[in-house]
Amino acid sequence: MTTTLILIFLATFGVLDSAYLTYSHLFGSAACGDGSGCGEILASPYSKLLGIPLSVYGLGLYLAIWMTAWRGLREDERGDAIRIVSLLAVVGNLPSLFLLYLQAFVIEAWCPFCLGSAMLMLALLIVAWRAADRRDPGQSVFGPPLHLVVAPVMLAIALPIGIYSVVEAGIGGLIVGSRSQGREVVARIGDREITRSEVDAGIRMKLQETKDQYRSEWLDRQVLGAEAKNRGMSIRSLVQQEVYSKIDVTAGEVTHRWEQIKGRLKPGTTREDVESRIRSEIGRRKSKPALDVFVASLKKRFGTDYRPPASERFVIDPNPRGGPEKGSSDAPVTIVEFSDLECGYCARAHHAIDDLVKRRPKDVRVIFRHYPLNMHPHARYAAEVAACAQQQNGFWKVVDRLFANQNDLSKRAIWNHVEALGLDALAVDACVKSGDGGRIVQADIDEGDSLGVGSTPTFFVNGHYIGSMPIGGLDAVVDREMSH
Repeated sequence: MTTTLILIFLATFGVLDSAYLTYSHLFGSAACGDGSGCGEILASPYSKLLGIPLSVYGLGLYLAIWMTAWRGLREDERGDAIRIVSLLAVVGNLPSLFLLYLQAFVIEAWCPFCLGSAMLMLALLIVAWRAADRRDPGQSVFGPPLHLVVAPVMLAIALPIGIYSVVEAGIGGLIVGSRSQGREVVARIGDREITRSEVDAGIRMKLQETKDQYRSEWLDRQVLGAEAKNRGMSIRSLVQQEVYSKIDVTAGEVTHRWEQIKGRLKPGTTREDVESRIRSEIGRRKSKPALDVFVASLKKRFGTDYRPPASERFVIDPNPRGGPEKGSSDAPVTIVEFSDLECGYCARAHHAIDDLVKRRPKDVRVIFRHYPLNMHPHARYAAEVAACAQQQNGFWKVVDRLFANQNDLSKRAIWNHVEALGLDALAVDACVKSGDGGRIVQADIDEGDSLGVGSTPTFFVNGHYIGSMPIGGLDAVVDREMSH
């Protein structure tokens, strides 16, 4: 009786485990959360057989074991039931071993729920086999009549497959309906028809920026509200007391502003006439940074943590062509940087990224992607030269040099830099003329366009769109990703 209850207990957990993985297949949810390999495994071509997820077959097998073990509660059927469970567990362990091999050596990712299922199936085999041997020493597990094995197996496997197929068809219908809405024509330019999905793809990054902005403002207000509630006052009173009342406008600042504007004022206007307005203007300009500092201190005290939803990650292959990268290849945080070698903001961001990698080499992996803007006449050629310098492992040296000398990026100046760095200029030139560098740059541009990149620098951190370099750098973003 005890053995039978143990088998029922293990089979129950197997049913729950495989049912959850099946749910994740149907609805595309992250089975194990961020940072695990579940997503890679569930999306791999090995996760299905004949179009049906392996977890559905596993669900059927666990149900067959559960039903058979339940019959073992009757003394007269216990022997056959235990031997049938042994046989089914042997069948279940064969694909489990193969899947363990795939996870370790092919997919190179691990799914905790898949590992749990393998352990459960192994436990079922050990418990049932030992019980069968104790009960009927030397008798084969293939002893039970065939109809006692086939009937429960066929029923248990056919049932979940049938249910899955029906549910998947229903969900597929919803997806098709959604896609048909995406193909809806919402605008025309001459003979060109513009679909809703085309518009949505074009504004996706702007929508993300807007959502992030409003979420940040909303969260700031919640933090202020929590502090105001603790002090028994309104948010307005709290901000007035802790921020606005402490803003100091000095006489020197007023004088400096007066000197800037006095030539644009009406003749006869004195400093005393406008001093109040000047103080208000300077105070307003100082109030936003002061409020940000106060809110940041409250967030730190409350332990406030916000992370963009995982569902809003951009699907990016960070380095599809084995291009230039720095940091640790197995770092927990991957930063993809779309940059332009003639962009001043990009040069400043480049120095900040260099500093980040030097300080946290094991935490970050940085991949450089080319996105020369049309407004910069020398950016495209500079990018092609830098891409070709990668063949001699000279990419970062060239990029560092060009970012530091953006005042002159003419072809003559670029080649002077290449030669000064000791690179084989003839080999780089041959690469550029062959079009190899251009193809690399164009591939990056195309992928940037598909993501909605429109300005530089643009950063993605673990798939989350960050936009340009934050004022405080990327440390806070890296810390947030590492904490999860």
